[in-house]
Amino acid sequence: MWRNIFKKRFYLFILIAIISFVMNFVVWNNMSIVIKDFPTMMNLRAHRHDKKFYELEYTPITADKSGYVREFTDSEKVNIEKFISQEFYHKAGPVRLYTGKSDFLNSGKIPQEISESDFLDLLYLESENQSDMDEILVSGLSTSDVARLEDKAQSVKLGLSAKTFEKSYESEYRYFLSTVLFTLLIVVISVIIELITMRILVLSSLKILEKEIRLSRLVGQSQKSIKNALTLLFLTPIWAGLVAILIFVGVIITASVHSHQLTVIDFGYLVLMAILTSLLIAQVVGKMEQKFLI
Repeated sequence: MWRNIFKKRFYLFILIAIISFVMNFVVWNNMSIVIKDFPTMMNLRAHRHDKKFYELEYTPITADKSGYVREFTDSEKVNIEKFISQEFYHKAGPVRLYTGKSDFLNSGKIPQEISESDFLDLLYLESENQSDMDEILVSGLSTSDVARLEDKAQSVKLGLSAKTFEKSYESEYRYFLSTVLFTLLIVVISVIIELITMRILVLSSLKILEKEIRLSRLVGQSQKSIKNALTLLFLTPIWAGLVAILIFVGVIITASVHSHQLTVIDFGYLVLMAILTSLLIAQVVGKMEQKFLI
């Protein structure tokens, strides 16, 4: 009986499985980013009123005409070195560069002042280790200093800016919120499409199985058992999509730098989402089956 449905409506099962896979992939991809960035956002929130330090945002690579990123040319590196030396090390004033942003945000550890030679080493190694440049902080800047610095950097086509922790927090929060809302939107759209496809599958399948269902009732099979069997059958593509994404995610995470804890979290919310989706679809399918079986 089940083979008959798969044979005649296999494309609907495949479509639902694909939708489930795509939905799970989008959720996993976005939620992994959100979970990873959430501690950073909360640390920025805790320091958002700190006006002593600015984050130094620096862009070491640009995109060429084809859209691919490239390293700075030798002439660009010379301009960068001149700018950094003139603005931060060869001018009298209170402006200082520090390293250790992560430790400062995480535990309040005082950042360490960095020398010109050490900073330039990080600058030239930026394309290989961006996390080092991300650790740079600036102190001693006034609002007018920030505006002047960014204007001058722009005039020499240098992607450099100084941001307060408050601005960084606001930027992170907007990104966090937009990512969560986009993920929810994808889930809602996917579930709606699944419900529509599932309705078509259920109605056509019940017509195909009409004779087999009546025969099963005549030989003593209960209405409840038939209904449960059909519901499990129609939920198969939902769980097939989940299994596929779990295998896919497992392979990616195993080959990446994600921790085992993140893997458990990923699997946890993906399974929870599949359970909730299944319960919703089971309710809709159950009502349709109930009308048919009466």
